[in-house]
Amino acid sequence: MGIKLGKVVEEYQFVSDKISTQVRTVALGIIAFIWILLIGKDPLPFPFSPGFKRQFFVIGFLCLLILFFDFLQYFFSYLLTSRLIDKTEADKKTEAVYNYNDIRYRLCNIFFIAKIVALFIAVLWISVLVIIYVVSFI
Repeated sequence: MGIKLGKVVEEYQFVSDKISTQVRTVALGIIAFIWILLIGKDPLPFPFSPGFKRQFFVIGFLCLLILFFDFLQYFFSYLLTSRLIDKTEADKKTEAVYNYNDIRYRLCNIFFIAKIVALFIAVLWISVLVIIYVVSFI
């Protein structure tokens, strides 16, 4: 026995919202972590080399880019939905159908995937830097 499409759509919306929330939370957490490491008042026992600091700044910028990707996803989603409502009302219909070839629809998906991939890169990169830093003093 299958699952009704409405239930699948509901689950999809829930999961994509959760992913977006987690992406924002982790990106902001990385920015805060970098802020504490580089600008905090209690310095670490061993200062970071300039190369490490540059990489931390790049990772911080990547996290800001992730937040911008998140914004762009919702911005294009708004434009897509607004256009769909206008078109449906103009056609005097009560049901709307997404045009999956619409550039706004594609951009929503592109920015959704981009923010996830960029976050994966940021988390992996900062994890490697922290591990290298810790291991170098053991």
